[in-house]
Amino acid sequence: MRDVQQWYNERWKKLMSTYTEAANGTFPYITSRAYGIFANVLQPDKQEIRPFQTVRSSALCHLQVLVQPPLRRAVFIATEINENPGQSITNAAEALATQLVAAFDIEPEQLRFIEHYTLESDDGSDDISYDEVTFDWQGRQARNPQRRRLQPSEITELTVIE
Repeated sequence: MRDVQQWYNERWKKLMSTYTEAANGTFPYITSRAYGIFANVLQPDKQEIRPFQTVRSSALCHLQVLVQPPLRRAVFIATEINENPGQSITNAAEALATQLVAAFDIEPEQLRFIEHYTLESDDGSDDISYDEVTFDWQGRQARNPQRRRLQPSEITELTVIE
């Protein structure tokens, strides 16, 4: 598997020569979940129904943002990291994409969003993966993520902005 990682790294260096890196570091994001039914801890066979409660939590990912001047469109590569205390980039894709649009002041159609898992990502997999995620947008809110696994041959074209 290390040979595969080396191959990806070599391809990445070649790609980076034509793009400007706008950001590269840890990106904090907020996730929230709504809950409607709560179990009674002392009596698990009984359910107590309450109005929806929203629970917010913090999460972290590594974020690399690539832009190709003079275009304002950008590729956002979110990498799952072991230190993430919250939802994974996959489970929080809508919230993360929405927050990226706001944080980088771009229009939703300018966003190309890639989920990246490395050998070091804590997802139980021993594989490297890149998934392109597209969304239905309601204003500036991402909805309905749709994933497509990128094949190794597509990695070399990862940052091509159409």
